Amino acid sequence: LGQILDSIGPVPRVVLIGLANTKAFHSGVNAAMIDAADARPNVAYANWAGIADGSSGLLRSDGVHLTAGGA
Repeated sequence: LGQILDSIGPVPRVVLIGLANTKAFHSGVNAAMIDAADARPNVAYANWAGIADGSSGLLRSDGVHLTAGGA
């Protein structure tokens, strides 16, 4: 992820959108994005897991795809 961010160059803002924690590997990916955002002043992390939890109605029953309300 660091190499990708480095290749983008000096842009004002990059927003990394976290995964919804519906698969076992998602928490590790989210942690890597949080670390990348913490290490770079122009990178922010959007906590999609915190927004799209199971009670929000934003995701279909598969936990991945958006509902009409989530789109």
